[in-house]
Amino acid sequence: MKNIVLVRPGYSDRIYGAVYEQNKNTRREIRPPLGLMALAGYLKLFDYRLYIVDGEPELLSSDDTVPRTLGLKPDIVGVTATTPEYPFACDIIRKFKQADSSVETVLGGAHITNLPEYTVEDLADDLDWGVLYEGEKPIAAIASGDARDFCWKPELSPKLLMAPERLSGFELDAFKPDRNGLNMSQYRYVDTQVGLVQNDAIEMARGCPFGCVFCISRRTLMN
Repeated sequence: MKNIVLVRPGYSDRIYGAVYEQNKNTRREIRPPLGLMALAGYLKLFDYRLYIVDGEPELLSSDDTVPRTLGLKPDIVGVTATTPEYPFACDIIRKFKQADSSVETVLGGAHITNLPEYTVEDLADDLDWGVLYEGEKPIAAIASGDARDFCWKPELSPKLLMAPERLSGFELDAFKPDRNGLNMSQYRYVDTQVGLVQNDAIEMARGCPFGCVFCISRRTLMN
């Protein structure tokens, strides 16, 4: 049985710290990593061992994140990154390969979905797979050894994977985001009446009906 560890980089202190004086002791808004929780819930359908290392609540550096993750003895490490998180995700992925070259490294999220070829070229041999858009089926294929079945454009890069079809409503109903591997009490949002309160996140639908020009996922279909 393979061990899969999903990672969200800790980033907000280095991006916003100079402005907001953010550090791990600051009472600040922290939202749960719903995308990684959904991936974990899906992959558990196939009896893989799943762990989530969320660097944001403790503002883990890459030097903290890598040994904590490797301590879980992963076969596959999947890192998510928006564009602000991307430099920190790169640092983590490179250090994984330096520490243990046998670990398969995967990058998903908004940044690589928007800039796939650039990202693969940027990370070079440190990245084994890049996943575009929905990650459930591609990362399950990586774990089963069938990743090549999901190659996006093999003539551009054999590392880039994308599911040919979105998860159906029936498939989405078959699993729930996994909350068991996280301390949910560390997630909170700002309520204008009472201040910071504990929060969670739910997904009512996938996709967005809007057409914002700055967004890679504008006007996607909704389930």
